[in-house]
This record gives sequence, structure tokens and C-alpha cells, in this order.
Amino acid sequence: MVLPLNYMNPDETATVVWLASESCTRQLLIDLGFAPGEKLLCVRKPFHQSMGIYQVRGVILALRREYANEIFVKIPPE
Repeated sequence: MVLPLNYMNPDETATVVWLASESCTRQLLIDLGFAPGEKLLCVRKPFHQSMGIYQVRGVILALRREYANEIFVKIPPE
């Protein structure tokens, strides 16, 4: 199932499928590690206007909700 990053729950892993961002934002997200094919872990889900926390490439990153909404991931079935 492919969903925006915001819909991941804590401790879920996923693979980035595509980015629905403008080119400058897209390049920033890729540079941070949110490139298609990368695996990531949701550490903390964003609530309301807060940031979500994700682990990608061994690094923990906080990401604004609006950016996380532009990253589409595939969550493997349980």
C-alpha cells in the first residue's frame, strides 16, 4: 500500500516510492535521504502542526508535516 509519509505509525518501516514536490524541495528531500528506494523507520508520527521524526540512512531527522505529506512510501504487509 502506498501512502504519504504522514500516515506511518511509530516503529513502522517503509520504502520511499516517489516525491510529489517541486524541484527545489524535491532535491532537498533527496539530499536528506528521502530518495526513491530508500528504507526508513517512523520514530514519531507528526501530530497537528508538529514535526514527524524518521530514521533514514542511519540518521534521525525531524520533518515538517507539509514535507512529509509530499513523500509517498510503500509499507510492507504484516
